[in-house]
Amino acid sequence: MPSLVLLSVLAVVALSLAVAFYRVTLHPLARIPGPGIAAVTSFWQAHHVRNGHMRELAKTLHKTYGPVVRVGPNEVWFDSKEAVDVIYETNKERYRFQRRSLGPVYSIANVKKYEAVVDAVLDRFVGKLKTFNGKVEVDLAEWMHILALETLGSVVLDWSPGQIEAGSDEGMLSGTCTTWKACSVLGLFSPIVMVGGLVSPLKYLFPVLAGLVPLLGPGGDGHWRVIGEIISRRLREGSPQGRRPEGDICDDIFYMRLKKSEFTRADHVGMLFQNFTAGHDTIGAVMTAALALSCTDSRTQSEIKKELIDATNPTLFDNTKLLKYTQACIKESQRLYPVISMSLMRAVPWTGLNLHGYYFPPGTTVGCNPTAYHHNTAVFGENAGSFNPDRWLGSPEAHVNLDHAALTWGGANRRCPGQHLAQLICSKAFARLMKDFDIRVERPDDRDIPFYFLATMTGIIGDFAKAKMA
Repeated sequence: MPSLVLLSVLAVVALSLAVAFYRVTLHPLARIPGPGIAAVTSFWQAHHVRNGHMRELAKTLHKTYGPVVRVGPNEVWFDSKEAVDVIYETNKERYRFQRRSLGPVYSIANVKKYEAVVDAVLDRFVGKLKTFNGKVEVDLAEWMHILALETLGSVVLDWSPGQIEAGSDEGMLSGTCTTWKACSVLGLFSPIVMVGGLVSPLKYLFPVLAGLVPLLGPGGDGHWRVIGEIISRRLREGSPQGRRPEGDICDDIFYMRLKKSEFTRADHVGMLFQNFTAGHDTIGAVMTAALALSCTDSRTQSEIKKELIDATNPTLFDNTKLLKYTQACIKESQRLYPVISMSLMRAVPWTGLNLHGYYFPPGTTVGCNPTAYHHNTAVFGENAGSFNPDRWLGSPEAHVNLDHAALTWGGANRRCPGQHLAQLICSKAFARLMKDFDIRVERPDDRDIPFYFLATMTGIIGDFAKAKMA
């Protein structure tokens, strides 16, 4: 028996060495520059993900290895405009149905009818912050997450989770970060994910053993359950009769289903959930970054306030688009701290891919990391690593070029379908908060903030005092 065990161990070691030798020397990606260990195993990237180092990794990898970096046995990152244009223009057919179906629901014209709904939430939110009178320090990320969930709840389902009044998101943001930590690591090991799906206990055992999730699970589960119950009830009711005059997005999708038979009940449920799963952390992260960066520098905050004071009704959505400096601060925050800190991955199609002098065979995982790409000085200027809203204040043509270059809402034809709703909420909320409050923030060093696939700035303390010049 001992000899059999020894032979088994030796066989595993020999096989591992053979696989490592193949991946380093004979694999189709063997010529691609990158950390040597990354060519052998995905555990290298998983280590950085688990420790929340993805933002720092994204900022340094391409400086060391160039525009093309092998980050896993079968995964390559790029940081060039050429790569963005090529990678995110592939596989268009898969997304055409979604765009055709959901375009009318999430168009600017349609989401603008919910402006008064967003205003009502902002009134409650601002009212709550005013009770603190600048004497209570708040967790900025948590409060922006509360704002995101409350606005989405009202716009999508005519529902409030009651978090504004409670003054807490009840661990929901913390739970989301924990979930993204686990998903970011497990996503690198598809066999484990597949086995976990087949053998239920393994689905929970591996993340716990790897230290990715606590034994008691993430917080905020109660709200997800309530959202599911509301969606089920609304779909059972069938008709949106008797709800508020402007309705909500659940109603919009209901009417769309009447016109498009190919859009099923499952699609309806999926899209309603996606408003929350994709929206609550995205909107919260955008607002957190915008306030953190704009309020760290007194000159920036003063410039924004001056523009708001000089404007007519500056919190009206159409008018917020005329606030050039204010909008520049939001866009610069999104550029410097994009919501995603890992690659927006795509599989190379059957035709293969030729890019930057290399050939990538079908099935290779390729993509651009928004954080890395947004720090590319060839695309965004020599000071690409600095917060500089002025870069958005050049000619209209230059502004459009920056907008098209950025991966803020995805790349090329693969852009977020809900971006107009997110822009409505963020533009109005940012203008309202900057107008009504003098905001002070304390930011930790970036290296002390964990960034996973989802990149939310956490650990930021803020206080909101009534504006002296309102």
